[in-house]
Amino acid sequence: MMERGPLQDASLTELSKTWVACRMTGGDENPSPGIDAFMARYGVDGFPTCLVLSADGALLKTAGNVMQPPEILAAARDGAAIEADFQAFKKAVEKFDDPALWGALAKAYADRLERSRAVEVLAKLAQSDSSPRRLEALARAQGEAGDHKAALAT
Repeated sequence: MMERGPLQDASLTELSKTWVACRMTGGDENPSPGIDAFMARYGVDGFPTCLVLSADGALLKTAGNVMQPPEILAAARDGAAIEADFQAFKKAVEKFDDPALWGALAKAYADRLERSRAVEVLAKLAQSDSSPRRLEALARAQGEAGDHKAALAT
């Protein structure tokens, strides 16, 4: 059970209908299991940090030192808007199947820390355009995905 604090505030009732709040602790005293890998994956370097993640763990928004209910609610709303925009963009890219948009989709995946999906999109792009510039972008993305997987494995 979560202790009393900002996530228990009655003003966040709306948020609790569509989002799951999670409190993790770090440091030397009673750290949450897997906290080091979590912090590395999402670039957290201190507490408190408010992250808004999609259902599949994609980073939507980092709100930093946010601890008051109005700020938490605003961060969640921003995250929901970011996710809706991303899903609409992804749907448009898939509908039009335009290689000119694949690079932008790959960057959007990378920004969400979904590097393996970014590499998949770039691989599709490389199959349609094997120019040196495209192949160099693919190699860079694959390198980033490898670094990302290594960070999660530790």
